[in-house]
Amino acid sequence: MTKRNKTKAILLSCGSLIPDLHYGPFSRDWWYSTTIENETLLVPIRLGMTIATTLNEQKFILRVIQGHSKNLQQPGYCCQAGTLSSSIEESCSTALTSLYQNIFQTKTKFSGPQELGFDDDSIVSKILHHHSFIHIVKKEVYSYKQWRNQFVKLKYIIKQYL
Repeated sequence: MTKRNKTKAILLSCGSLIPDLHYGPFSRDWWYSTTIENETLLVPIRLGMTIATTLNEQKFILRVIQGHSKNLQQPGYCCQAGTLSSSIEESCSTALTSLYQNIFQTKTKFSGPQELGFDDDSIVSKILHHHSFIHIVKKEVYSYKQWRNQFVKLKYIIKQYL
């Protein structure tokens, strides 16, 4: 259990929804599921989204960019504090934690989605503002049944509206 106080994230820029990223083959990487007031929401991780947070009296700015060293179609995260900045990382947690540890010479770790404000209803509502959609997840489920001494593959399609 963490002993530090929860910080307040401030949304500096909402960023942009990019159809090829948010609705294309890598869309699963560009959405975050969060629960606010007992309601599960899918929140887009917007390209160019910028969040400021203060930790240990130091202001940190987290930015979402396209791509990182392992995949150019997934979100990349960079963090800046003053003149120092992190490498482009796969997760916002790693970007923030690595820079914080470099500055303060500690082993403290942070939860990136929490620091991005995805648990803050005012930030989530700003990110979702003017964005109405029905997110549909299509799942194909296969089962095998024995029929005439052979196994037959049966396919079921399940659509889930979120």
